[in-house]
Amino acid sequence: MAQAVSNYEIDADDVLEEAPLLDDEAESVEAGPSNAYSREVILCIFICVVLIVCFEIGFTLQVAPLNKVLESIICKNYFPELASLDLHAMADDQRCKSNDVQGTLATLRGWQLVTEILPGLLTTIFYGFLADKYGRKKILLVSVVGIILNFIAYAVICWFSNILSVWLTLVTPMVMFVGGGSVVATSLVFTVASDVAHESQRATTFFIIGAASLSGDLVAAPISSILMERNVWIPIVLGILIMVVGWFGILFLPETLHFRTGGKIPEDLETPSTTKDNTEHTILDRIKTTASQMVAAVSGYIWGDTKVALLMLTLLLTSLGRYAGELKLQYATKKFHWTWAQAGYLIFLKAVCSLVLLVVLLPSASHILTSKYSFTVKAKDLWLARVSSILALLGAFLIAFSPSSPIMVFGIIIFSIGSAYGLIVRSLLASMVEPHHIGTLFNTISLLQTAGSIIAGPLLANTFKLGLKLDGIWIGLPFMVAGCLLSFAAVVIWTITVTTKSVAGQEDVILDSDITQ
Repeated sequence: MAQAVSNYEIDADDVLEEAPLLDDEAESVEAGPSNAYSREVILCIFICVVLIVCFEIGFTLQVAPLNKVLESIICKNYFPELASLDLHAMADDQRCKSNDVQGTLATLRGWQLVTEILPGLLTTIFYGFLADKYGRKKILLVSVVGIILNFIAYAVICWFSNILSVWLTLVTPMVMFVGGGSVVATSLVFTVASDVAHESQRATTFFIIGAASLSGDLVAAPISSILMERNVWIPIVLGILIMVVGWFGILFLPETLHFRTGGKIPEDLETPSTTKDNTEHTILDRIKTTASQMVAAVSGYIWGDTKVALLMLTLLLTSLGRYAGELKLQYATKKFHWTWAQAGYLIFLKAVCSLVLLVVLLPSASHILTSKYSFTVKAKDLWLARVSSILALLGAFLIAFSPSSPIMVFGIIIFSIGSAYGLIVRSLLASMVEPHHIGTLFNTISLLQTAGSIIAGPLLANTFKLGLKLDGIWIGLPFMVAGCLLSFAAVVIWTITVTTKSVAGQEDVILDSDITQ
């Protein structure tokens, strides 16, 4: 779980699934009450933000501490004579940095990434149906309970590691079948925001939620590192308690299912139809409909369009590559002998880079390209994606071959800035398909990235183990693999061409050597 906290985080890609961030033409805003946030809307958005902040802080507080605890447990299993030492003493023992210990830790974390994805992957449609039928609030409460139980079970196994195998942590995510885990919870938060926010307010509302996510990382990462120096269990327990506070906040959330109808239940829902047969029939219908839409999308307008298919392929490659970043804490402690508390500051660094990227770099670059150089929207997105692809692969290789920790930190900064690739390509893809296909497009992208996550965990864990055996510069093998995958994506994005239309209605072709202005 420690490495897979990103599964619970809301990042820029999540926001874009609801509203493309790089569109240059803002939606027209009509004057009137619809554009002002009412008290009830403000309350709903505030509670959503509180929930996100509580969970981001709770998750981030536990990342480095849980890594340290896992390492100590595995170390004791390999070296029983260390059982009498406390965690601080064990952290200074180089036997805990041995290849066997670090390889086992990487393997455990890699498979944790897989098992944590499964509940959401298998139950999203089911809980989506229940949320549409019985309300967002009820399902969100259940979903958050499942997440909290997962963390509690995980901590209990680690606490009683003298009698419980650490490999039981692979089973704890199964409790997230109660509520669907972070996938369902994140979706419901955006659904609540979408329910209450007027169309003209929606993008701003999603940006607020995204900013709340980053603020949690900014606050919690340094606090976690400081608390770890006192006792590694303090940030773990505190993180769980803060999540519980977030759950209590949901109790004050108004139900938003029928918000747009003034709280009135539509006529077609007033007729009792809650029998077991009807419910099962409706769920099966939804699953069949979703599956048929996905098949039609893949076989038709997605894979039927070579450019769209290639761009989708690059998203799969980059989703594989970006998960190498989950190993950065362990990489820093192994190669440069950092403590886990010191490595925890890398989470803070990534959050700062993401904030600067979303708030300063992307908007500024977008404005300059469209206003000063008169790039079309597609041309702008294409070139921003190209630059991001280069930054991402350079960052990965810098981390992989870094001879010193300052160069590794610089590589992480470059790698984090290059992470905008997925965000930009989604915007580009959204402009290349018909509007009524965008929802299915994003569903397909999410499916591909989920597949990438399932592959990435074991793949990168095994490459890290191999790198440890080869020793020396090969310790950075996961980042070398990530760099190669990102290089393939860069080759594709730099060779692709996009056709668009200018404002005047004349067709412009964006080529590698000819950018429409």
